[in-house]
Amino acid sequence: MVARPTIIEQPSSDAVEAAKAKFWRKAVRRLTRKELARVTGYSVQSISLFEQGFDHSGRPLGTRAWNRYRLVCAGLDNPSFTWGMS
Repeated sequence: MVARPTIIEQPSSDAVEAAKAKFWRKAVRRLTRKELARVTGYSVQSISLFEQGFDHSGRPLGTRAWNRYRLVCAGLDNPSFTWGMS
């Protein structure tokens, strides 16, 4: 059995959202899907679907789903966000 690489290459700026999401999780945050699921509330299966870019039926994920997922993940990078309140 061939070993799978643990570090993925950084996608280009015009890469699909799914590739960027997977790179962010694995290389930037260094989280497993299970760890990301624990801190975001998304299931491991949902995170897997986001990283593939398709839903259970094989349809591309919609803009609203991506916006919500991106917002939740962005919250991990800036946990001190306070809606502008000091």
